[in-house]
Amino acid sequence: MGYYFAPVLSEIPESVKIDRVLADAGYDAEKNHVFARKTLNVRSTIIPAFARRNSGPIPQGKYRRQMVTSFSKNIYKQRSQVECVFSRIKKLLSPVVKARNWGSQERECHLKILTFNLMLLAGALKQ
Repeated sequence: MGYYFAPVLSEIPESVKIDRVLADAGYDAEKNHVFARKTLNVRSTIIPAFARRNSGPIPQGKYRRQMVTSFSKNIYKQRSQVECVFSRIKKLLSPVVKARNWGSQERECHLKILTFNLMLLAGALKQ
């Protein structure tokens, strides 16, 4: 899963300004922190993969070590809001993407998001 980190972030248009990247433990790799901070010049908050284990050595990488010593639970809580929206879309409009090629998959996802937003605007969903 972690191999999607750099390619996805690389597709963000320059006109879209981001301040911070929030990711879960599947993306906890020093190279991901370095990519976000050095290449894209944005802060990265990635929940440490070892957060549940409370044992083992502290990571050697500079940024992964920072996540151990100064992980911001307050900032990371914002990510749960995004996960909540993803969950609602999947429950209401199906978790399956039926299209086979990338362009069609992308259009299908955009249509699901548009449909979800229209449902919200129409008052079809309780907020």
